[in-house]
Amino acid sequence: KIRIFILPALMLAFTGAKAQYTGGDGRGDIALTKASTKLGNSFVINGNWSIAGNWSAEVLPGTTETTHIMADAALDQDVTLSDLFIHAGNSLTILSGKSLITTGTLTNNGTVTLQRSILGDNAWHMISGPAVADISDNSWNPVSGQDDFYAWHEQSPGTWVNYLVTDGELNFPGVNGSDNFEAGKGYLVSYQTSGTVSKSISATPNTGNQSFTLKHSGGTKAWDYAGGWNLLGNPYPSGIDWHLADKNLFKDVFAYAYNPNKDGGGGYETIDGSNANAYIAPFQGFFVLAENTSNDKVFTFTNAMRAHGGTFYKNQTAGEGLVLRLGADNWYNETAIRLRQESENTRDRLDALKMYSFNPEVPQLYSLSADGVPLAVNSIPGTEAGAPIALGVKIPAQGTYSISLQQNDQTLAPAGLFIEDRLENVFHKISDQPFAFTASEGDFADRFYLHFGMVNLPENSSASKLLIYQQGNLLQLVGTADFTQLQLFDSNGRLLSSSKLHPADRQQLEAPTAAGVYVLKLIGVTQTHSQKVVVY
Repeated sequence: KIRIFILPALMLAFTGAKAQYTGGDGRGDIALTKASTKLGNSFVINGNWSIAGNWSAEVLPGTTETTHIMADAALDQDVTLSDLFIHAGNSLTILSGKSLITTGTLTNNGTVTLQRSILGDNAWHMISGPAVADISDNSWNPVSGQDDFYAWHEQSPGTWVNYLVTDGELNFPGVNGSDNFEAGKGYLVSYQTSGTVSKSISATPNTGNQSFTLKHSGGTKAWDYAGGWNLLGNPYPSGIDWHLADKNLFKDVFAYAYNPNKDGGGGYETIDGSNANAYIAPFQGFFVLAENTSNDKVFTFTNAMRAHGGTFYKNQTAGEGLVLRLGADNWYNETAIRLRQESENTRDRLDALKMYSFNPEVPQLYSLSADGVPLAVNSIPGTEAGAPIALGVKIPAQGTYSISLQQNDQTLAPAGLFIEDRLENVFHKISDQPFAFTASEGDFADRFYLHFGMVNLPENSSASKLLIYQQGNLLQLVGTADFTQLQLFDSNGRLLSSSKLHPADRQQLEAPTAAGVYVLKLIGVTQTHSQKVVVY
């Protein structure tokens, strides 16, 4: 059967598989096929989009069809369409967490409402607007003394600017550009209401190219992190795939989205643009770090980036490499170390910077690159015995904490993984069991070292306590009390230097200036030990 719904300005009578034109001076039959139909499919009965019976064709519209909204529709699934028409007196509501992509024209003569549900209870959220709309008219404006709605001002000194600040040198309309949700901009919000807060925007959704002018002003920052942080936001009613973005204006490939519901306590999710399907949801704000040379350059969101998939927060580095966790009580935080052969040991574009939780009770764990940059995701080209990675911790209060290996990678640590507590002079095989320690409040950038390629040696051997590694321009030697002389050889076996060792368990010497592989030979009264050292 064929159901007949007459669209405005059209006069067509349907009979069987043909449509008969009865208007004007002519008369004739038009054969109907799916390929030649230009009327498309019409939503005609109030209700959910996903119910076939609500559509004129009694099937859901295809991705290349023209779609008409001629009733009140609730989009309850992810949808891709060609042209979309919302007719006067009718509405389309895009439910929270759902995604709409229009590859053609979107014509709105009715009402489009885009919904987002967020957690109240004073939780911080980074959000964006999928349509240009007045913030107050859509009830996103904060109640003074209860809620917060901030724009980020990158320029020195770096400032969060509240929506309620309307005058002075830094005011919200001036920093934001208007009182509206601006396409491509992100915002930081918090609402005191308990439970879930339902928010919405009623306006025509953004589509096509949307531009954001990046800032990197340099200078001293009031914020704890480097200059060049820009708060962007997904400008569309659909998800975007950060993998498909042009990231050449940024210092790394990551988008940083704050997640108040992150396991272990609120914190940043690192959305990895080097991986496919790096989805960022509608209504999601996120930080990017602009290059020093990117000040006033334009980053463009495009329809080609749009995609369905993901959630509001999704850590795209999960499943790769080593994952270490620092925990105490119900709070914990993690850091990742992964193998990427195209990366470097110093900080590069495949590394994600460490950004701390807004919750001061959550401990923080990070690794340090070879040039001392704190990282949430540390991409390295490989591992070598004698070349440990430093781990830093931020301890919120004095107490007992543990570092555990949540995810192992035999490629990185085929012979096991050891953690060194430099304060307590303890080595522990963390690949077997967690390591517990006590600490006072504070940020300790290099108390711990993660060692690769160590093997279990006889306990009565001096070499079982021996460790040699590079730290900056020095070679650190641990466990040398039973050795009296040191010789340094290059990779071809040429003796480069020879020196006496002090009768001490720990000592250091200058590392060779040229990067490469060297061999240190330690000589004692009853034994000798040789170890390869990689100098960067």
